[in-house]
Amino acid sequence: MRKEIAQLAVKQNLSKNALLLLAQQDPRRKGPLISCKEAPVNSSGVYALQVDEKDTPFEAFCEQTSFGGGWLVIQYRFDGSLDFYRSWAEYRDGFGSVYQEFWIGLERLHQLTGRRSYELMVEMKDFVGTYKYAHYKEFAIGSQTEQYTLKKLGTYDGTAGDSLSHHQGAKFTTKDKDNDENGANCAAAYEGAWWYRNCHASNLNACANHEQMRKEIAQLAVKQNLSKNALLLLAQQDPRRKGALLSCKEAPGNTSGVYSLQVTEKDTPFEAFCEQTSFGGGWLVIQYRFDGALDFYRSWAEYRDGFGSVYQEFWIGLERLHQLTSRKSYELMVEMKDFVGTYKYAHYKEFTIGSETEQYTLKKLGAYNGTAGDSLTYHKSAKFTTKDRDNDEHGSNCAVLFEGAWWYKSCHESNLNGKYMNKDDAKSMCWKRFNSNYQGSAYARMMIREL
Repeated sequence: MRKEIAQLAVKQNLSKNALLLLAQQDPRRKGPLISCKEAPVNSSGVYALQVDEKDTPFEAFCEQTSFGGGWLVIQYRFDGSLDFYRSWAEYRDGFGSVYQEFWIGLERLHQLTGRRSYELMVEMKDFVGTYKYAHYKEFAIGSQTEQYTLKKLGTYDGTAGDSLSHHQGAKFTTKDKDNDENGANCAAAYEGAWWYRNCHASNLNACANHEQMRKEIAQLAVKQNLSKNALLLLAQQDPRRKGALLSCKEAPGNTSGVYSLQVTEKDTPFEAFCEQTSFGGGWLVIQYRFDGALDFYRSWAEYRDGFGSVYQEFWIGLERLHQLTSRKSYELMVEMKDFVGTYKYAHYKEFTIGSETEQYTLKKLGAYNGTAGDSLTYHKSAKFTTKDRDNDEHGSNCAVLFEGAWWYKSCHESNLNGKYMNKDDAKSMCWKRFNSNYQGSAYARMMIREL
Protein backbone atom coordinates (compact mmCIF):
# COMPACT_ATOMS: atom_id res chain seq x y z
CA MET A 1 0.00 0.00 0.00
CA ARG A 2 1.09 3.56 0.06
CA LYS A 3 4.37 3.38 1.96
CA GLU A 4 4.56 7.11 2.53
CA ILE A 5 2.79 10.37 1.92
CA ALA A 6 4.79 12.58 -0.37
CA GLN A 7 4.65 16.31 -0.60
CA LEU A 8 6.38 19.26 -2.21
CA ALA A 9 7.06 22.56 -0.46
CA VAL A 10 8.22 26.25 -0.50
CA LYS A 11 9.33 28.45 2.43
CA GLN A 12 9.44 32.26 2.66
CA ASN A 13 12.09 34.26 4.52
CA LEU A 14 10.11 35.12 7.64
CA SER A 15 11.22 34.63 11.20
CA LYS A 16 7.96 34.52 13.15
CA ASN A 17 6.19 31.23 13.85
CA ALA A 18 2.45 30.88 14.52
CA LEU A 19 0.73 28.78 17.16
CA LEU A 20 -1.48 25.83 16.29
CA LEU A 21 -4.92 27.44 16.37
CA LEU A 22 -7.83 27.36 13.98
CA ALA A 23 -10.75 29.32 12.57
CA GLN A 24 -12.98 30.78 15.23
CA GLN A 25 -16.73 30.37 15.57
CA ASP A 26 -19.03 31.79 12.92
CA PRO A 27 -19.86 35.29 14.26
CA ARG A 28 -23.27 35.19 12.52
CA ARG A 29 -24.50 32.57 14.96
CA LYS A 30 -25.65 33.75 18.36
CA GLY A 31 -24.78 31.32 21.10
CA PRO A 32 -23.04 27.93 21.00
CA LEU A 33 -23.51 25.33 18.25
CA ILE A 34 -25.47 22.17 18.94
CA SER A 35 -22.96 20.05 17.01
CA CYS A 36 -20.07 20.32 14.56
CA LYS A 37 -22.59 19.78 11.76
CA GLU A 38 -23.67 23.39 12.35
CA ALA A 39 -20.16 24.80 11.93
CA PRO A 40 -19.48 26.71 8.70
CA VAL A 41 -18.63 24.52 5.72
CA ASN A 42 -14.87 24.35 5.05
CA SER A 43 -14.13 26.29 8.24
CA SER A 44 -12.37 23.91 10.60
CA GLY A 45 -11.65 25.42 13.97
CA VAL A 46 -12.52 25.94 17.60
CA TYR A 47 -16.21 26.49 18.37
CA ALA A 48 -18.41 26.62 21.48
CA LEU A 49 -20.67 23.54 21.59
CA GLN A 50 -23.76 22.99 23.74
CA VAL A 51 -25.39 19.70 22.87
CA ASP A 52 -28.38 20.22 25.20
CA GLU A 53 -29.84 23.35 26.78
CA LYS A 54 -29.04 21.92 30.23
CA ASP A 55 -25.39 21.36 29.35
CA THR A 56 -22.55 23.79 30.01
CA PRO A 57 -21.02 24.98 26.69
CA PHE A 58 -17.51 23.71 25.98
CA GLU A 59 -14.76 24.53 23.50
CA ALA A 60 -14.44 21.95 20.74
CA PHE A 61 -12.45 21.55 17.57
CA CYS A 62 -14.65 20.84 14.52
CA GLU A 63 -13.02 19.37 11.40
CA GLN A 64 -15.01 20.63 8.40
CA THR A 65 -12.77 20.13 5.38
CA SER A 66 -12.31 16.36 5.26
CA PHE A 67 -14.58 13.38 4.58
CA GLY A 68 -17.62 15.63 4.40
CA GLY A 69 -16.93 17.62 7.58
CA GLY A 70 -18.98 17.72 10.76
CA TRP A 71 -16.36 15.92 12.87
CA LEU A 72 -15.67 16.61 16.54
CA VAL A 73 -12.04 15.95 17.50
CA ILE A 74 -11.85 14.05 20.78
CA GLN A 75 -8.11 13.36 20.96
CA TYR A 76 -5.16 15.09 19.30
CA ARG A 77 -1.47 14.13 19.48
CA PHE A 78 1.25 15.41 17.21
CA ASP A 79 4.50 16.24 19.02
CA GLY A 80 4.63 14.51 22.43
CA SER A 81 4.56 17.81 24.34
CA LEU A 82 1.68 16.68 26.58
CA ASP A 83 1.96 13.79 29.04
CA PHE A 84 -0.83 11.23 28.43
CA TYR A 85 0.19 8.89 31.28
CA ARG A 86 -2.47 10.25 33.65
CA SER A 87 -5.02 9.40 36.33
CA TRP A 88 -8.62 8.20 36.10
CA ALA A 89 -9.93 11.62 37.16
CA GLU A 90 -7.94 13.34 34.42
CA TYR A 91 -9.16 10.93 31.74
CA ARG A 92 -12.70 11.30 33.04
CA ASP A 93 -12.65 15.11 33.00
CA GLY A 94 -10.29 15.69 30.06
CA PHE A 95 -6.94 17.48 29.86
CA GLY A 96 -4.80 19.60 27.56
CA SER A 97 -5.99 22.36 25.22
CA VAL A 98 -8.02 22.11 22.01
CA TYR A 99 -5.44 24.49 20.52
CA GLN A 100 -2.65 21.97 21.11
CA GLU A 101 -2.57 18.33 22.27
CA PHE A 102 -5.58 17.18 24.32
CA TRP A 103 -8.05 14.50 25.44
CA ILE A 104 -11.72 15.57 25.47
CA GLY A 105 -12.71 13.49 28.52
CA LEU A 106 -14.56 10.19 29.00
CA GLU A 107 -17.55 11.74 30.73
CA ARG A 108 -18.14 14.11 27.83
CA LEU A 109 -17.72 11.22 25.40
CA HIS A 110 -20.33 9.24 27.34
CA GLN A 111 -22.75 12.17 27.40
CA LEU A 112 -22.38 12.63 23.65
CA THR A 113 -22.47 9.02 22.48
CA GLY A 114 -25.05 7.98 25.08
CA ARG A 115 -27.64 10.34 23.56
CA ARG A 116 -27.16 9.95 19.82
CA SER A 117 -25.58 7.61 17.28
CA TYR A 118 -22.00 8.37 16.29
CA GLU A 119 -19.31 6.96 14.04
CA LEU A 120 -15.58 7.00 14.75
CA MET A 121 -12.52 7.88 12.67
CA VAL A 122 -8.94 7.20 13.82
CA GLU A 123 -5.99 8.72 11.95
CA MET A 124 -2.30 7.95 12.31
CA LYS A 125 0.93 8.99 10.70
CA ASP A 126 4.36 7.53 11.34
CA PHE A 127 7.68 9.38 11.47
CA VAL A 128 8.46 8.84 7.80
CA GLY A 129 5.11 10.31 6.78
CA THR A 130 3.01 7.21 6.11
CA TYR A 131 -0.65 8.12 6.67
CA LYS A 132 -3.38 5.56 7.43
CA TYR A 133 -6.87 5.66 8.90
CA ALA A 134 -9.46 3.41 10.51
CA HIS A 135 -13.19 4.09 10.32
CA TYR A 136 -15.88 2.47 12.47
CA LYS A 137 -19.60 2.87 11.71
CA GLU A 138 -20.67 3.04 15.36
CA PHE A 139 -19.08 4.30 18.55
CA ALA A 140 -20.57 4.52 22.05
CA ILE A 141 -19.02 4.79 25.54
CA GLY A 142 -20.71 3.66 28.77
CA SER A 143 -21.07 5.69 31.97
CA GLN A 144 -18.56 6.04 34.80
CA THR A 145 -20.54 3.40 36.70
CA GLU A 146 -19.87 1.11 33.73
CA GLN A 147 -16.17 2.13 33.84
CA TYR A 148 -16.62 3.93 30.51
CA THR A 149 -16.87 0.61 28.65
CA LEU A 150 -16.41 0.66 24.88
CA LYS A 151 -20.01 -0.46 24.41
CA LYS A 152 -20.47 -0.10 20.66
CA LEU A 153 -17.97 -0.25 17.83
CA GLY A 154 -19.29 -0.66 14.31
CA THR A 155 -17.90 -2.32 11.20
CA TYR A 156 -14.33 -1.37 10.26
CA ASP A 157 -13.05 0.02 6.97
CA GLY A 158 -9.87 1.91 6.15
CA THR A 159 -6.18 1.50 5.44
CA ALA A 160 -4.64 1.16 8.93
CA GLY A 161 -6.05 -2.27 9.74
CA ASP A 162 -8.47 -3.01 12.56
CA SER A 163 -6.71 -2.66 15.93
CA LEU A 164 -9.73 -1.51 17.93
CA SER A 165 -12.34 -4.28 17.59
CA HIS A 166 -10.16 -6.34 19.96
CA HIS A 167 -11.04 -3.76 22.62
CA GLN A 168 -14.83 -3.75 22.13
CA GLY A 169 -16.57 -4.50 25.41
CA ALA A 170 -13.51 -3.54 27.44
CA LYS A 171 -13.61 -1.13 30.39
CA PHE A 172 -11.28 1.85 30.48
CA THR A 173 -8.10 1.45 32.54
CA THR A 174 -5.69 4.06 33.89
CA LYS A 175 -2.60 3.76 36.05
CA ASP A 176 -4.72 4.21 39.21
CA LYS A 177 -7.83 2.23 38.15
CA ASP A 178 -7.24 -1.29 36.89
CA ASN A 179 -10.24 -2.56 34.90
CA ASP A 180 -8.44 -4.80 32.43
CA GLU A 181 -8.37 -8.60 32.20
CA ASN A 182 -4.63 -8.92 32.74
CA GLY A 183 -3.05 -10.05 36.00
CA ALA A 184 -1.16 -6.77 36.12
CA ASN A 185 -2.31 -3.24 35.27
CA CYS A 186 -1.97 -2.76 31.49
CA ALA A 187 -1.96 1.02 31.85
CA ALA A 188 1.04 0.82 34.18
CA ALA A 189 2.73 -1.84 32.07
CA TYR A 190 2.37 0.16 28.83
CA GLU A 191 2.38 3.67 30.32
CA GLY A 192 -0.91 4.78 28.84
CA ALA A 193 -4.66 4.66 29.39
CA TRP A 194 -7.05 2.73 27.15
CA TRP A 195 -9.79 0.17 26.79
CA TYR A 196 -7.29 -2.55 27.62
CA ARG A 197 -8.16 -6.20 27.66
CA ASN A 198 -5.08 -8.41 28.00
CA CYS A 199 -3.50 -5.99 27.11
CA HIS A 200 -3.80 -4.18 23.73
CA ALA A 201 -3.84 -4.16 19.94
CA SER A 202 -3.83 -0.36 20.00
CA ASN A 203 -2.52 2.11 22.57
CA LEU A 204 -3.03 5.67 21.30
CA ASN A 205 -2.73 7.23 24.75
CA ALA A 206 0.67 5.70 25.52
CA CYS A 207 3.85 7.62 26.23
CA ALA A 208 5.27 9.41 23.22
CA ASN A 209 9.01 8.98 23.03
CA HIS A 210 11.45 7.82 20.40
CA GLU A 211 12.52 4.73 22.34
CA GLN A 212 9.14 3.38 23.17
CA MET A 213 6.04 4.27 21.24
CA ARG A 214 6.18 7.59 19.49
CA LYS A 215 5.21 5.84 16.27
CA GLU A 216 1.96 7.60 15.55
CA ILE A 217 0.41 10.99 15.33
CA ALA A 218 -3.13 10.07 16.29
CA GLN A 219 -6.43 11.84 16.26
CA LEU A 220 -9.88 10.45 17.07
CA ALA A 221 -13.14 11.99 16.03
CA VAL A 222 -16.86 11.33 16.19
CA LYS A 223 -19.51 12.47 13.75
CA GLN A 224 -23.25 12.48 14.33
CA ASN A 225 -24.88 9.60 12.43
CA LEU A 226 -23.65 10.54 8.96
CA SER A 227 -22.87 8.06 6.22
CA LYS A 228 -19.82 9.71 4.66
CA ASN A 229 -16.30 8.81 5.64
CA ALA A 230 -13.94 11.60 6.64
CA LEU A 231 -10.24 12.27 6.44
CA LEU A 232 -9.16 14.35 9.44
CA LEU A 233 -6.14 16.58 9.09
CA LEU A 234 -3.78 17.36 11.95
CA ALA A 235 -2.80 20.98 11.47
CA GLN A 236 -4.88 24.07 10.90
CA GLN A 237 -4.31 27.79 10.66
CA ASP A 238 -3.89 30.19 13.58
CA PRO A 239 -7.17 32.16 13.80
CA ARG A 240 -5.46 35.03 15.58
CA ARG A 241 -3.72 35.98 12.37
CA LYS A 242 -5.86 38.30 10.30
CA GLY A 243 -5.76 36.90 6.79
CA ALA A 244 -3.60 34.19 5.28
CA LEU A 245 0.00 33.32 6.11
CA LEU A 246 2.72 34.86 3.99
CA SER A 247 4.59 31.58 3.81
CA CYS A 248 4.92 28.13 5.32
CA LYS A 249 7.66 29.54 7.55
CA GLU A 250 4.91 31.26 9.54
CA ALA A 251 3.18 27.94 10.18
CA PRO A 252 3.65 26.40 13.66
CA GLY A 253 6.92 24.58 14.20
CA ASN A 254 6.57 20.78 13.90
CA THR A 255 2.94 21.20 12.78
CA SER A 256 2.52 20.05 9.21
CA GLY A 257 -0.89 20.68 7.69
CA VAL A 258 -3.12 22.72 5.41
CA TYR A 259 -2.92 26.52 5.68
CA SER A 260 -4.15 29.48 3.68
CA LEU A 261 -1.22 31.29 2.00
CA GLN A 262 -1.11 34.72 0.42
CA VAL A 263 2.41 35.59 -0.70
CA THR A 264 1.63 39.27 -1.50
CA GLU A 265 -1.37 41.48 -0.78
CA LYS A 266 -2.28 41.46 -4.47
CA ASP A 267 -2.44 37.67 -4.65
CA THR A 268 -5.54 35.56 -4.11
CA PRO A 269 -5.07 33.33 -1.02
CA PHE A 270 -4.77 29.62 -1.75
CA GLU A 271 -4.81 26.42 0.28
CA ALA A 272 -1.36 24.92 0.72
CA PHE A 273 0.15 22.01 2.58
CA CYS A 274 3.10 23.11 4.72
CA GLU A 275 5.59 20.40 5.66
CA GLN A 276 7.12 21.37 9.00
CA THR A 277 8.89 18.22 10.19
CA SER A 278 11.22 17.33 7.29
CA PHE A 279 14.52 19.01 6.37
CA GLY A 280 14.03 21.85 8.83
CA GLY A 281 10.38 22.55 8.00
CA GLY A 282 8.76 25.51 6.28
CA TRP A 283 8.12 23.66 3.00
CA LEU A 284 5.14 24.20 0.69
CA VAL A 285 3.85 21.05 -0.99
CA ILE A 286 3.58 21.52 -4.77
CA GLN A 287 3.07 17.93 -5.88
CA TYR A 288 1.87 14.89 -4.00
CA ARG A 289 1.66 11.31 -5.24
CA PHE A 290 1.30 8.24 -3.09
CA ASP A 291 -1.35 5.81 -4.39
CA GLY A 292 -2.11 6.50 -8.05
CA ALA A 293 -5.69 7.57 -7.33
CA LEU A 294 -5.33 10.75 -9.40
CA ASP A 295 -4.63 10.77 -13.16
CA PHE A 296 -1.55 12.90 -13.95
CA TYR A 297 -1.76 12.46 -17.76
CA ARG A 298 -3.37 15.86 -18.28
CA SER A 299 -3.53 18.93 -20.50
CA TRP A 300 -1.45 22.11 -20.60
CA ALA A 301 -4.26 24.13 -19.01
CA GLU A 302 -4.54 21.68 -16.12
CA TYR A 303 -0.80 21.69 -15.45
CA ARG A 304 -0.77 25.48 -15.69
CA ASP A 305 -3.67 25.95 -13.25
CA GLY A 306 -3.11 22.94 -10.99
CA PHE A 307 -5.37 19.97 -10.20
CA GLY A 308 -6.29 17.56 -7.42
CA SER A 309 -6.70 18.36 -3.72
CA VAL A 310 -4.09 19.33 -1.12
CA TYR A 311 -5.76 16.76 1.12
CA GLN A 312 -4.95 13.97 -1.34
CA GLU A 313 -2.84 13.73 -4.53
CA PHE A 314 -2.34 16.98 -6.45
CA TRP A 315 -0.25 19.30 -8.62
CA ILE A 316 -0.02 22.92 -7.44
CA GLY A 317 0.17 24.50 -10.90
CA LEU A 318 2.98 25.88 -13.08
CA GLU A 319 1.69 29.45 -12.97
CA ARG A 320 1.76 29.46 -9.17
CA LEU A 321 5.25 27.93 -9.24
CA HIS A 322 6.40 30.67 -11.61
CA GLN A 323 4.89 33.42 -9.45
CA LEU A 324 6.61 32.02 -6.36
CA THR A 325 10.05 31.22 -7.75
CA SER A 326 10.39 34.33 -9.92
CA ARG A 327 10.02 36.66 -6.95
CA LYS A 328 12.54 35.10 -4.59
CA SER A 329 15.28 32.46 -4.66
CA TYR A 330 14.29 28.90 -3.83
CA GLU A 331 15.89 25.51 -3.36
CA LEU A 332 14.33 22.21 -4.40
CA MET A 333 13.99 18.88 -2.62
CA VAL A 334 12.80 15.70 -4.33
CA GLU A 335 11.89 12.66 -2.22
CA MET A 336 11.09 9.19 -3.52
CA LYS A 337 10.35 5.76 -2.21
CA ASP A 338 10.13 2.52 -4.16
CA PHE A 339 7.65 -0.30 -3.68
CA VAL A 340 9.92 -2.20 -1.28
CA GLY A 341 10.29 0.84 0.99
CA THR A 342 13.71 2.20 -0.06
CA TYR A 343 13.79 5.95 0.55
CA LYS A 344 16.10 8.39 -1.28
CA TYR A 345 16.21 12.12 -1.90
CA ALA A 346 17.73 14.68 -4.28
CA HIS A 347 18.41 18.27 -3.24
CA TYR A 348 19.12 21.21 -5.58
CA LYS A 349 20.34 24.56 -4.30
CA GLU A 350 18.31 26.66 -6.76
CA PHE A 351 14.98 26.26 -8.52
CA THR A 352 13.20 28.75 -10.80
CA ILE A 353 10.40 28.32 -13.34
CA GLY A 354 9.83 30.70 -16.25
CA SER A 355 6.53 32.25 -17.32
CA GLU A 356 3.87 30.76 -19.58
CA THR A 357 5.28 32.83 -22.45
CA GLU A 358 8.57 31.01 -21.76
CA GLN A 359 6.66 27.70 -21.70
CA TYR A 360 7.41 27.38 -17.98
CA THR A 361 11.08 26.65 -18.68
CA LEU A 362 13.17 25.11 -15.90
CA LYS A 363 15.34 28.24 -15.81
CA LYS A 364 17.48 27.61 -12.75
CA LEU A 365 18.54 24.39 -11.08
CA GLY A 366 21.34 24.52 -8.55
CA ALA A 367 24.04 22.03 -7.55
CA TYR A 368 22.87 18.55 -6.62
CA ASN A 369 23.44 16.61 -3.40
CA GLY A 370 21.58 13.64 -1.94
CA THR A 371 21.13 9.88 -2.14
CA ALA A 372 18.83 9.41 -5.15
CA GLY A 373 21.31 10.44 -7.83
CA ASP A 374 20.93 13.43 -10.14
CA SER A 375 18.14 12.83 -12.65
CA LEU A 376 17.01 16.43 -13.05
CA THR A 377 20.04 18.42 -14.22
CA TYR A 378 19.57 16.81 -17.65
CA HIS A 379 16.26 18.70 -17.84
CA LYS A 380 17.67 22.13 -16.94
CA SER A 381 16.59 24.84 -19.44
CA ALA A 382 13.92 22.53 -20.90
CA LYS A 383 10.42 23.82 -21.58
CA PHE A 384 7.44 22.06 -20.05
CA THR A 385 5.60 19.61 -22.31
CA THR A 386 2.12 18.10 -21.99
CA LYS A 387 0.16 15.78 -24.26
CA ASP A 388 -1.38 18.80 -26.02
CA ARG A 389 1.64 21.14 -25.99
CA ASP A 390 4.86 19.73 -27.49
CA ASN A 391 7.85 21.80 -26.37
CA ASP A 392 10.49 19.05 -26.21
CA GLU A 393 13.47 18.39 -28.49
CA HIS A 394 12.29 14.97 -29.63
CA GLY A 395 10.77 14.25 -33.03
CA SER A 396 7.61 13.06 -31.29
CA ASN A 397 5.79 14.38 -28.21
CA CYS A 398 7.56 12.96 -25.12
CA ALA A 399 4.49 13.54 -22.94
CA VAL A 400 2.47 11.28 -25.24
CA LEU A 401 5.26 8.71 -25.55
CA PHE A 402 5.72 8.47 -21.77
CA GLU A 403 2.19 9.32 -20.60
CA GLY A 404 3.17 12.19 -18.35
CA ALA A 405 4.03 15.89 -18.33
CA TRP A 406 7.50 17.21 -17.55
CA TRP A 407 10.46 19.33 -18.55
CA TYR A 408 11.26 16.82 -21.28
CA LYS A 409 14.26 17.19 -23.53
CA SER A 410 14.75 14.14 -25.73
CA CYS A 411 13.14 12.60 -23.70
CA HIS A 412 13.86 12.12 -19.95
CA GLU A 413 15.90 10.92 -16.99
CA SER A 414 13.02 11.64 -14.62
CA ASN A 415 9.26 11.48 -15.13
CA LEU A 416 7.62 12.21 -11.79
CA ASN A 417 4.28 13.03 -13.41
CA GLY A 418 4.32 9.73 -15.29
CA LYS A 419 2.11 6.70 -14.84
CA TYR A 420 1.78 5.26 -11.33
CA MET A 421 2.91 1.63 -11.61
CA ASN A 422 5.26 -0.91 -10.09
CA LYS A 423 7.25 -1.65 -13.25
CA ASP A 424 10.62 -0.94 -14.82
CA ASP A 425 9.07 1.23 -17.51
CA ALA A 426 10.02 4.71 -18.76
CA LYS A 427 6.32 5.62 -18.71
CA SER A 428 6.29 5.22 -14.93
CA MET A 429 6.70 7.82 -12.20
CA CYS A 430 10.45 7.28 -12.21
CA TRP A 431 13.86 8.75 -11.39
CA LYS A 432 16.53 7.02 -13.49
CA ARG A 433 19.44 7.36 -11.05
CA PHE A 434 17.41 5.91 -8.17
CA ASN A 435 18.23 2.35 -9.26
CA SER A 436 19.90 3.00 -12.63
CA ASN A 437 16.67 2.03 -14.39
CA TYR A 438 13.12 3.28 -14.94
CA GLN A 439 11.48 1.44 -12.05
CA GLY A 440 8.31 3.20 -10.95
CA SER A 441 8.21 4.81 -7.53
CA ALA A 442 5.60 4.22 -4.84
CA TYR A 443 5.64 7.94 -4.08
CA ALA A 444 7.47 11.08 -5.08
CA ARG A 445 7.79 14.26 -3.07
CA MET A 446 9.47 17.47 -4.24
CA MET A 447 9.86 20.57 -2.10
CA ILE A 448 11.04 24.13 -2.72
CA ARG A 449 12.11 26.53 -0.03
CA GLU A 450 13.20 30.15 0.00
CA LEU A 451 16.92 30.67 0.39
